[in-house]
Amino acid sequence: MPLNGILLAVHVAAALTIVASVITDWIGVLALRGATTTAHAREGLKALTASAAFGVWGRLGSLAAAKLTARRDPSPTGAR
Repeated sequence: MPLNGILLAVHVAAALTIVASVITDWIGVLALRGATTTAHAREGLKALTASAAFGVWGRLGSLAAAKLTARRDPSPTGAR
């Protein structure tokens, strides 16, 4: 598999991770909004904690793939 294909796969995986992070954020926020007890609020906070972990790795993966893609020379001969 060429490097461009691998970078595209990493970038797509990172984008899906960011989307999962946003969805988990909303689940946590909705759980906190509907919480009537401390136990319910803790469940919402667990979702937000998981979301924080997803978001960081998704952003790092996306930035790394974009940076590597931008540095590659598009022509096989190196001529511009």
